[in-house]
Parts: sequence; C-alpha cells; structure tokens
Amino acid sequence: MATLGSFYLGEVLGLTPCPLCWYQRLAMWPLVLLLGLAVFKQAEGLLKASLILSLVGLAVAFYHNWIYYQITSDYLLPCSLNAPCAARQFAWFGFIDIPQLSLAAFMVVVASLIAYRRNHN
Repeated sequence: MATLGSFYLGEVLGLTPCPLCWYQRLAMWPLVLLLGLAVFKQAEGLLKASLILSLVGLAVAFYHNWIYYQITSDYLLPCSLNAPCAARQFAWFGFIDIPQLSLAAFMVVVASLIAYRRNHN
C-alpha cells in the first residue's frame, strides 16, 4: 500500500518528493519484492534483510517527522527548495500528512516482521 501510495502522490497528484521522502522510498519499494520472495520461498535471509531495510526506513521516517513538526531546526540533510521536507503538500482526511503515513507504514512493517519472527522461532 505504501509503494502504491507513493506512486499515486508522485505520478497522479504530481507532488515532488523531498530528499527524505526519496530515502524512504528507497527503503520501502524493495520491500515489495523482498517480502514477496520471502513468502514464496520461505527464505529467512530475505526476512532479515527486509527487517534491516525497514528499520532504516523507520529511522528516516522518524527523522522526517522530527523535521516536519519543527521539533528541531538543525537539519543533517539540506532539503530542496522545490520540495522542502517540512512543507505540507498533502493531508489525507485533512490531518494525516505524508510523513505520518510513511512513519505508520514502516512501523506496521517492522512490527509485523518482529511478530512473525517471534512466532516462527
């Protein structure tokens, strides 16, 4: 859903992703393939790789929310003038923003992978 959502926001709505959004996309998009292969091949290594990639994406999403809600003004990554990291470009139902959606998506993936590992070890 997150991958389809990012395509929709970029390609249909024409929103320009900020640099942090791109890093989150780089972490989320391969999960479709990795998790799909992990399910069909029952490959533990792919699940571990997916968890690591998801944790990286979760960290970037957390940092993006940190900037978005202006908890700090010290940026480790300079954001683009064309797509600033703290700009409100879209709000689902009027209050759920893109950084929140990404954070929620990574949290669900990480929690699901951890729950799966606990139940299958």
